[in-house]
Amino acid sequence: MLIVTGYMHVDPADLAEFTGDLASLAVATRQRAGNVSYDAALDDAKAGAF
Repeated sequence: MLIVTGYMHVDPADLAEFTGDLASLAVATRQRAGNVSYDAALDDAKAGAF
């Protein structure tokens, strides 16, 4: 099993577009063989922190 964790920071002005792109990426990634999970959590919208 491979688990990757990390932090991302996005310019808050780009947050809506980034979140949409991230959702599309998650849907595609979850369909790959062997994938168990693919998730990201917004921690602070004002700072653009995931």
